[in-house]
This record gives sequence, structure tokens and C-alpha cells, in this order.
Amino acid sequence: MAHKKGEGSTQNGRDSNSKRLGVKLYGGQTAKAGNIIIRQRGTKFHPGQNTYLGKDFTLHASILGKIVYTKGRGGKTFVHVLPFDAPVAETVAPAAVAKAAKKAAPAKATTSATAAAPKAAAAAKAAPVVEAVAAPAAVATPAVVEAAAVSSAEMAAPSVSFDEPTMDFDAAFDEPAAEEAAAPAAKASKKASGADDLKKIEGIGPKIAELLIEGGIVTFADLAAAPVERVQEILDAAGSRYRVHNPATWGQQAQMAADGKWDELKAWQDELNGGKPE
Repeated sequence: MAHKKGEGSTQNGRDSNSKRLGVKLYGGQTAKAGNIIIRQRGTKFHPGQNTYLGKDFTLHASILGKIVYTKGRGGKTFVHVLPFDAPVAETVAPAAVAKAAKKAAPAKATTSATAAAPKAAAAAKAAPVVEAVAAPAAVATPAVVEAAAVSSAEMAAPSVSFDEPTMDFDAAFDEPAAEEAAAPAAKASKKASGADDLKKIEGIGPKIAELLIEGGIVTFADLAAAPVERVQEILDAAGSRYRVHNPATWGQQAQMAADGKWDELKAWQDELNGGKPE
């Protein structure tokens, strides 16, 4: 059996279109008798001349004419429909126009008087102030000006002259340090002036030669007379890089160099391996 879905309920119980609130005719527009001017809820707009209020607060025009909006007592807005040949000021609010004109004249006079009063008071107050400020300027004398100039010069001039030579504290503190740093070099240079070339000993290089000179071993004779333990202490104090060297034959080589036996020393050095016996 076929079925047909019934229509929705959107149209049920309604047989007229909804009403739209708001202003329908604005100021200056033409209204016919019975036309709706404003549809509202409550009396936001009040009926004026040739208008009337419906039961739902709708304002209607009662004659053919022009729409006019005016403000009344308490800030209320009134709507009028005026004939085309009637002036607005005479027809709508002649009493209001007269009342406004009456209030305008005293207000203007009062405003002028009120504005003039503060100016006069300000002028009266300003006169003594100007006189008080100007008076000290007339009292100034050459002596006062000279004293002021001297005082300004004294304030501007520094009490201490910074151009004078001063003690160089950095140099004073740096000189002892420089002397201490230069002392070992000077001592080594002094010893090196009468020193033998210790680098001719197999196993001694430039750095070890400097270490020996700083340790007091300057000549071949010094090295020949120094115990092996003393030489080893000098190497140990210089670090692990020099601790590995073996000075066992340095004393014998130095003795041969001190005796001038260079050929024998050369022959023996050929047999040595870095100053150590094979």
C-alpha cells in the first residue's frame, strides 16, 4: 500500500505574514491618511500632530502630508504629519521656538561675562608677578656681575692640574716583574759568554744545554765533574720530555772534550746511540 508523507508543520496555525518592526516613512517623505509611519513595541516614538497610535503601538498618519520628526520635553521623539503649505516652525512648535529664543539671549550675555571675568582676574594676578620678576634685573650692578663672573670662573677651573707629570703606577709595578723575568736570561747569557758548546756532547741538544747552564753546568769541565745523579735531577725537574734521556756517558765525553781529545771523542760518538752505549 502506497503512503504519502504529510506536509510539515511550518504553516500550521498561521494564516498571515509576520509583521516587521521599524521605521516605514522617514522625515520629509509623503504620507497618506492611514499609512503606517512606524511599527514599534512600546512608545519609543510618540504621536504628534495629525498622527495617532494604534493598539500595538503602531503610528499612523491621519491626513495627507509630509513626515516631520521633532524632539520634545524629556528627550522624547514626536512624529508629525504636516500639510504641504504649513511652515514647520509655526505649525509644530511655536512655543518651543519662542522659549528657545528667550533662553538664548541671557545665556549669551552670561557666557560673555563669565569668559571676561577669568581674563580680568588673570591679568590682575599676572601684574605683580611680572613686577616681582623684573625687579631683580634692575638691581644688578657691575660689581655683582663681576663677582658672578669670578665665581663662574672658579667653578669652571679645575682645582688640580692633570697636565702635570704623574707617576706611572703600571710601569712601577711592571719593572720588578720585568727585572725578575730578565734575571735568568741575563744569568744564562753571562754564563754562556764563557761557556763551552755543550751540544758537542752526544745526546745533548739546544734545550738540554740551556737546562744544564741554568743548573750551573757551563763548561765541559763542569759537566765532567758533575755526578750523573745531579745531571739526572736537572732533567727530571724539566719534565717527562727530558726525563727519558740517559746522561751516563755525558761526563766521560765532556772530559775528553775538555782534554782536547776530539778525534777520540768523535770515534767514540760514532759507536754511541743518542749518547747511550750500543
